[in-house]
Formats: sequence, structure tokens, C-alpha cells
Amino acid sequence: MHYNKDTEFGPSGEEQVSSSIGIWAWFRSLRMPNLLMVVLLFAFGAEQAGAQELCLAVLLGMLGGNWHNDWCDKQADAINRPGTNPLHNKTGRVAFLLILSPWIGTMVLSLVWWQFLPAKLLPVMLALTFAYNKKLQHIPLVGNLSIAVLIALTVWMALRPDLNQRTDYFLFINLAFWTTLAREWIKTIQDRKGDVIFKRNTGALLTDLQLRIAASAALVIALVPGYGLESMEKGPANFWLWGVWLGAFLSVVALWKLSAKQSSLALKVYMLYGLMGILLI
Repeated sequence: MHYNKDTEFGPSGEEQVSSSIGIWAWFRSLRMPNLLMVVLLFAFGAEQAGAQELCLAVLLGMLGGNWHNDWCDKQADAINRPGTNPLHNKTGRVAFLLILSPWIGTMVLSLVWWQFLPAKLLPVMLALTFAYNKKLQHIPLVGNLSIAVLIALTVWMALRPDLNQRTDYFLFINLAFWTTLAREWIKTIQDRKGDVIFKRNTGALLTDLQLRIAASAALVIALVPGYGLESMEKGPANFWLWGVWLGAFLSVVALWKLSAKQSSLALKVYMLYGLMGILLI
């Protein structure tokens, strides 16, 4: 089917899309699993001064970034994920307020706690988020790496004070980076149709087969720091670690047996399960 971006999204097209966008679309735009993951990371991660404020700053930054991403991708989302983008029929002024308000909160909290290194990183993370949404996500592989770096930095911020004493924490940072990268590659397959139409083909360098192979390799690399961890030889942490091995195997199977959409969901569940191991060690 041929899509004409000058006519497909005319008044009748927009009315059809907007009619299917409701409360559920706004709820999905929050990316609640991601926000919940951040809360749990800071709640059960390393004890550090200003942890609650830093957690709030990260949450606000992610919220503004989510809406900015929705605004930048609203046309492609109408093809890749019809009826899921709540900003599709919003004006630029409304979108500007939604995006800017939480980002201002992040910057204020960053300035208040500026003496701590994580606070200094917040403006850098916001700049990377903005660059990703506007430009980097359209560059093959670069956009995928940007998101993986942002997720890994978030995990690092929550665990930073304990990294010198707890080498096992590097497992979580590594797991977050590589699992996110694998998921981004699978999402590239899922979004290829709309991205090609709007000249946003982030997977231009790799075929679907190559992207699945790369995602499978990333899941294997994610587990490397987990070998030989003495702190996980006994108790619930040991069962959790075995679950990580099993989950990696099942995730690789999912990459080859399920659709790109289902594989992406499976990888998100796997990453959330992996990061919840922080509660056990």
C-alpha cells in the first residue's frame, strides 16, 4: 500500500486517528513500567544524599522526554502504532508546555543538588534525550546506542555510591545497556514500515535477520558480568540469577519465534525482571 504523507494525514485522516485516542493512550505515553523501574532502583539501590530528589529529577526528565518523543514521532506512529500517540492532534503550544514543564523541574533539582556528580549529569542526559528525539533516532545504530546509554546511566546514578564496594552491581548496568540495545534493534524492525515512509529508517544498515542476530548477541553479552559472582551463590539471589540465565535463553527464542512487537515486549519484561535483582543482593 502506498502512503502519501501530504494527503494521508489530512482532516479526515486526523479525525479518524484522534477518535481512537483516549485516556489509555495518555496512560501509555507515561511509560509506567520505565518510571516504576526508576523508583525501585532509587528506593532499593545505594544510599546517597538527595536520592529522593535525584529520583524525582530523573522521573521528570523521562516524562518530558517521552512526550517529546511522541511529538516528534506522531506521523510515523500513526502508521506503526495507530491510535496510540496522544499528541497526534495537539497543537504545538500544548506539546511545548507538556514537554517543557517536567524538564524545568529536572533542571531546578539539578541546580539544587549540583554538588553531586549525578546532578551534573542530568543536563547532559536531557540534551542527549532532546538530540535523540530530534535527530539521532533517525541515524542508523546511533539512535539505538543513545537510548541504551541513557538507561545505563540511570541505573548507574541509582547505584553509584556502592560500585566500589559492590562489584556485582556492574551486572545490572551491563544488563540494562545490552538488553535495551537488543530491544531497540527489535523495535527498529517493528517500526521499519512507517520509518521508511518518512525517511527515518534507523535500520538502513542492517536487514531484519541481521538485527535479530545482533539482538541475540547483545543478550549474551549482557550476562557476562554475572559469571562467578560470590554474592549470588546462596539464597534467593541464586534463584534469581538462574532466572536471568533462563530468561536470556527464552528471550533469544522469542526473537526468532515471535513477532517484533511481541519480542519487544518480552525483552522489556526480561529487563525489568533482571533489574529487580537489586532487591535481593
